[in-house]
Amino acid sequence: MKTAQDYLKEGKDYYYNKGDASQALKCFNQAITIDSEYSAAYAEKGNILRFLGQYEKALETLDQAIKLNPNFAIAYYIKARVLYGIGKKSQAIECYDKANKIDINNDAEANFHKGNILMSMNRSDEALDAYEKAVLINPNYAIVYYNKGNMLGNTLDAIECYDEAIRLNPGYANSHYNRGNILLHFDRYEEAIESYNEVIKINSDHDGAHNAKGLALRNLSKNEDAIDSFDKAIELNSNNADYLNNKGNALRALKMLEESIECYDKAIDIDKNSILSYCNKARSLNKLGRDAE
Repeated sequence: MKTAQDYLKEGKDYYYNKGDASQALKCFNQAITIDSEYSAAYAEKGNILRFLGQYEKALETLDQAIKLNPNFAIAYYIKARVLYGIGKKSQAIECYDKANKIDINNDAEANFHKGNILMSMNRSDEALDAYEKAVLINPNYAIVYYNKGNMLGNTLDAIECYDEAIRLNPGYANSHYNRGNILLHFDRYEEAIESYNEVIKINSDHDGAHNAKGLALRNLSKNEDAIDSFDKAIELNSNNADYLNNKGNALRALKMLEESIECYDKAIDIDKNSILSYCNKARSLNKLGRDAE
């Protein structure tokens, strides 16, 4: 005869290994039927209800888990995710703090999610502190370094964060892309191109990387190569007026003025309120002596 522990183990296998939330929920309910004071079963059930979007039921279930075991860090952690899901950010942070107080040395993920919430509330210093705690617990938590880099903006410290994120997870294209964007900001064009090449190697359909690579090439006066990159970006996303403007600028630098005007016209067709497109077109017309247009 199966015990409550058996059903808990079976339910976790269904959810975490097989991705079957419905069957997992049945197992957790069976565990609770056998042992109505089994806090772990309530916590896992609450997590399933969270996944299913049944947030109020999830909170009720998790509160029961906490009532049965007030020192149950995982229950607080799951409850925090539910609260965040329904927009109760401050209450979610309180739950993460309770989870961390109970299990201060082990829950890097709780600090990571707390940091994300604080970041969304523009509480940057507190978010950074949460991220620091997360990587102190788990130094190999790549996504924390990535998010920390995002918070630090166009700074050299952000590049260091992306470098660490890339070291831990070299296949994450966005780390390379954001690193490239900061290098571009600091006029380190060759290094930026290396980063964008890594993005393209991982995801050849990343139109933003092709466009940004084109900008770096333009700043190195490699306009022909820049046009090739802009063409790839436009091929992938033909409705982006900025890409067309960038190509037009490269064409104008090569004195291919009529072709540049075609690009600006296409950009204007996409966004008729783009002042930049009209200004760029005017510059090319001026060079052609067609000021009246």
